Amino acid sequence: MPASTRAQSLSSNWLVSTRVRNAILATITIGVGFAVPAVVGEIVLRFLPVSGGAYTTAVNAEQPILHFEPNRRFTAAVGPRLEYANRGTINNAGWVSDQTYDSTATTPLLALIGDSYIEAFIVPYRQSLQARLAEAARPSHRVYAFGMSGWPLSQYLAVAEFVARRYRPDAMVVNVVGNDFDESLLRYKNARGFHYFRDGADSSLALERVDYAPKWHYSLVRHSALWRYALGHLQLISRVRALRSPRARGERDRDKDAFVGNVPRVVEPERIAWSKRAVDEFLAELPMRSGLAPGRILFIVDGMRPQLYDPGDRARSDSSFFGQMRTYFIGHARAKGFEVVDMQPAFVAHYATHRQQFELPHDGHWNAIAHGVVANAVTQSTVFTTFMDGAGQRTRP
Repeated sequence: MPASTRAQSLSSNWLVSTRVRNAILATITIGVGFAVPAVVGEIVLRFLPVSGGAYTTAVNAEQPILHFEPNRRFTAAVGPRLEYANRGTINNAGWVSDQTYDSTATTPLLALIGDSYIEAFIVPYRQSLQARLAEAARPSHRVYAFGMSGWPLSQYLAVAEFVARRYRPDAMVVNVVGNDFDESLLRYKNARGFHYFRDGADSSLALERVDYAPKWHYSLVRHSALWRYALGHLQLISRVRALRSPRARGERDRDKDAFVGNVPRVVEPERIAWSKRAVDEFLAELPMRSGLAPGRILFIVDGMRPQLYDPGDRARSDSSFFGQMRTYFIGHARAKGFEVVDMQPAFVAHYATHRQQFELPHDGHWNAIAHGVVANAVTQSTVFTTFMDGAGQRTRP
């Protein structure tokens, strides 16, 4: 090989080697630039109340009801600032409770069913509705709570049937909030692990389970405080979707007056009609699935918050989606023999006297004050007093 060719080859190899080294060095530098803050963030966040510890199980034919992995401690907080931090217990049966649930016990039992309002992650257990009712029932009676975020009326049916078979309750209390109606229908929501009403060709509604298996990244989220903070408190995925979707941006940017009871103030008539059908199906099926006559079942219906604090807002909200559905649900439930505690007048009266609101800033769920007002209303109900008196227990439909 001529000397000039050899020199060119060596020069070319040297340039390639230099580029490779530079690329590797740049990659390492970038990697370290990301890794160091991530490691520091992970370490710092492990000392802060980042939400974690409550992890759901799979849902399938063998395990049809979504619940948490049992016998765990959890931490819950709200938003990027980790506000309202609370620590609690997932009990032996996989529910948020300081109690041990005993399926073999024979003392009278009241089952409390609902969504995140009953789950009550950010309310200290002793201040929650379920703890207050359990304390009022002790020592001769029991109160077990079954609640999880996102559950609608359709899920309450499945849970009521599960509870009836496993625990044989003597009475039941079901909490109803603004998003329980339309979200009971598969045409409007389809979250894995829940039960929904599917509308058939003959216009009937049938309860259907949507199975769920934890995804591959579930383990990473469980063990990384940084990931839990990014996904749960910063809502990273939701923010990315909002940037990519004009519709999502519009939903995020709407003013608070567009919502009543944490659901849109105005929806299309078709959604209202389907929501009423979900209510009808729920009320028709609940006695048989729960094994209880309507007179042994109490519904708590949430007030229209935050509009209930102002008389003008309250009046304007009567025609909202939640306002219409509240009226429809309460009227039809009472007509079928169920007892209903409407929290709207109770909240309004309490606020007029004490000027205390019933939700935390930046979070629409009930605060401890609301849990206390609701507990007081429930303990004064006919269903609860009859349950405590022991009259007519396990009266079947």
